[in-house]
Amino acid sequence: MNKAQPILPRTYDIIIYGATGFTGRQCIEYLAQHAPDDLRWAIAGRDQRRLSDLAKTYQKPHLYADAQDLDSIDKLCAQTRVILSTAGPFALYSDAVVEACVRHKTHYVDISGETPWIKSLIDRFHEQAKQDQTVILPACGFDSVPSDLGVWLLAQNGEALKEVNVAFTLKGGFNGGTIASALNLAESGEARLLSKRTLLCPSDHQLAEQPKDPRAVQWDHDFGRWLVPFFMGPVNTRIVRRSAALLNYGTEFRYQEWMQMSGGIKARLTLGTLGLFNSGLQSKLGRNLIKLIAPKPGQGPSQKAIETGFVKAHFIHRDDQGVIAELTLKIEGDPGNKVTCESVCEAALALAANEQGDQGGILTPSTALGAKLWQRLEARGWQHLWHNKAVDADL
Repeated sequence: MNKAQPILPRTYDIIIYGATGFTGRQCIEYLAQHAPDDLRWAIAGRDQRRLSDLAKTYQKPHLYADAQDLDSIDKLCAQTRVILSTAGPFALYSDAVVEACVRHKTHYVDISGETPWIKSLIDRFHEQAKQDQTVILPACGFDSVPSDLGVWLLAQNGEALKEVNVAFTLKGGFNGGTIASALNLAESGEARLLSKRTLLCPSDHQLAEQPKDPRAVQWDHDFGRWLVPFFMGPVNTRIVRRSAALLNYGTEFRYQEWMQMSGGIKARLTLGTLGLFNSGLQSKLGRNLIKLIAPKPGQGPSQKAIETGFVKAHFIHRDDQGVIAELTLKIEGDPGNKVTCESVCEAALALAANEQGDQGGILTPSTALGAKLWQRLEARGWQHLWHNKAVDADL
């Protein structure tokens, strides 16, 4: 990496990069509604016409930036305190942005779930970012904020964590950017790294051996539900395990994710559907079919669908003797869109407000912002409910 550049006066507090995409447009609307009046923010992307139209609508400055034009990326990152990137696939369109952010000591946050790419960021930039107190925060959308903060909340009880499982119930849809990232991961050949269970953990981590990614349906007595492997589990578990290693949840900590179903037949049908999609990703023919029928980049669910979606995540912490604690997160809105937008925008606002303290590196939502991010999201309507517990953990 090039030698670090001197820090120049910053024109902006936050720049949304990838602003003309589906999630980018939602983030613009979110900041327009919820950002402090004195926040200096702007939008950036490569489509000049669409960018100009958005800038006129929201009365915000706009900047040209293209991942293939490194000079434009460098100038972008040099003039803001925080980059909020929704430009995926991130390995293709945001890699140069992260490098420039590290060089200019600019905080960065995105909604990537591309764990092989996140691993490469850790290998290349963690130590420099840590030294410079620059926060690089990937995976700050639906993957993986609810998972990461849910386990973090359990850890606030004070005792070391043992076995933690979460079962999701959700309603929502996909946008084209999410599909494009999954396709790029499959086409790049890096999908082989997905099976490494502690992919994002420091090399000297002391965590116990982690459970393999599940492949079958099972009945769980404590949840009282049929469980199906959660399609985002291979992403979220790696993020949570990195948090566990960095925050020292305990050497016996083990973590897994599921979706809960009301019946065994529905569970098996869901598993079959997920299997078909994953099989499609493995071949060129299958990927072409997915491209044909899936939403295109820039497309996504209707506003009504976004508003009527929801996420419920039921966490159970147990050991050999039984259940130690249970916690449920309840979040209104489509997970891949509204929940993602709230998560990444509030993280960007927290970084702009210097709520991360004096730390830096390639971090996770809980290690970067922890209580500050949870308090912000709670103010946006996120709820947590402790089961069989008279008093919430002191946050």
